[in-house]
Amino acid sequence: MYSLAGQFNLSIEQYRRAMDLDPNMYQPHCLLALTYMHVGRPEEAIAEAQKAYELSGCNARMAGALAWAYGLARRQGESRALLKQLITQCRKTYVPASAMMWAYFGLGDIDQAFKWLEKGFDERDLIIVCQINDPLLRMHGHPRYQGLLRKMNLEH
Repeated sequence: MYSLAGQFNLSIEQYRRAMDLDPNMYQPHCLLALTYMHVGRPEEAIAEAQKAYELSGCNARMAGALAWAYGLARRQGESRALLKQLITQCRKTYVPASAMMWAYFGLGDIDQAFKWLEKGFDERDLIIVCQINDPLLRMHGHPRYQGLLRKMNLEH
């Protein structure tokens, strides 16, 4: 909740406490990675996203988060490799739209990211709803953003 209020230092403290309670939970590592992305600490974000990915058993959503972190750190090769893995996985099994959205946003492919953002809304992917206003996603100026807000009944 601290992250949503822009209180990133308190957020970091809380995620660290959660990790102390159960070091094998992947969710606090993922949330900490997202927080590090917000405060401009890309290498720490990557380290936490990698940990979340490993602890989750390499699940698709954590692959998307890691691809996003790599992309924001301008490590395009690693980001593209994870995206390729996700695309292959999509052909075989369900992959949450938010995983694909994160990967495409990390690479700066806004049109593909919006495709997956809209698919996630249609699928009721909770991550999509929670991140619709996230400045890291760099979508506020995109022409499709206002339409998506209208579709979600979130237009101001």
